[in-house]
Amino acid sequence: MNAAAWSEHLSRLAEKFNQLDVVWAAGASSVLYEHGLTSTVNDLDIMVRLEDAAKLDAFLEPYAVKPPETDHPKYKTAFFREYVVDGVEIDLIAGFAIAHEQGVYYYRFDHDAVDRVAILNGAGVPIAALEDWYVLYMLMDRKEDKVELIESHFLANGIEAPGRLEGALTQPLPETVRNRIVALMNNPAISMPGV
Repeated sequence: MNAAAWSEHLSRLAEKFNQLDVVWAAGASSVLYEHGLTSTVNDLDIMVRLEDAAKLDAFLEPYAVKPPETDHPKYKTAFFREYVVDGVEIDLIAGFAIAHEQGVYYYRFDHDAVDRVAILNGAGVPIAALEDWYVLYMLMDRKEDKVELIESHFLANGIEAPGRLEGALTQPLPETVRNRIVALMNNPAISMPGV
């Protein structure tokens, strides 16, 4: 979807979600879009705290296209469900986790995982931290192009939330992913707050 459609759909969801007293954020390609790293968004990935998933699921229930997915060999996510609202696919994700050869990586989604709030059509839309999606994309299959886009962005604009990357390093990670994060954080050409 283009910029106008993205803004329209997300702002309408935000108007409702923000009234439900839940911690949520737009994730995945919406994060890339908000940072100017892609020109289109195919669907809306909505991240929510696990304890808030039932509230958002109840709100979105009339738009559900299938039951919650509970068993996937790679994604060990606690809650995942797809909906279609006004022709747009929405994925609701809580307790996002990715299995890999060193164990399972758990995306720690909470208030601190919200990088910024975009104002779209007057509604506040929380946007997840780009640093988290850098790690998540490295753990997903076939996402190298997105990882390279994010690295280029960090080189040009700095890392805004280095604590999110430091937190990732406390979890099990494939050695290649761990080394890439460490190399990025140690790159003297990349600025970080407090450095």
